[in-house]
Amino acid sequence: MIKAEAIRAIVSQYEGFGWQLRKVLLQPQLRASLEADLNDLFDHVDVIESDLDAAWFTREAKDGGMAWELRALHESPFALIEVVDADVSNSELNDILSDVEARLRDRRWSRGNGN
Repeated sequence: MIKAEAIRAIVSQYEGFGWQLRKVLLQPQLRASLEADLNDLFDHVDVIESDLDAAWFTREAKDGGMAWELRALHESPFALIEVVDADVSNSELNDILSDVEARLRDRRWSRGNGN
C-alpha cells in the first residue's frame, strides 16, 4: 500500500508541471492508513470513497480544452488522460470522468492487480 510520502511526491511532481489536484478517490483501507495525513495531503479537494486509489489532476490543454489526468495512487506510475472541451456541461463532464475511472478499473483488473 502506498504511503503518505509517496503520495506527497506524486502531487508535488504534478504541481511542478502545472497540474492542479482536483479530486481524490480512496479505498477505505488506504483512507484509514492516511487518516492522520489527509488534511495535509489533500487540503481543499474532495476525497471520495471508491474502489480505486487515484487522484484527478487538471490543467489547460494546448487546444484550449481542459486536460484531466487520473493518476493511480500506487508505487508503479500509471495514469489515463482525457481532454475535455471547455464548453462541456457538468453532467457530460461527470460522464466522461466516470468512463475514465471505469477504464482504470478495467486496466487494474486485467493486469491482475486488485490493489
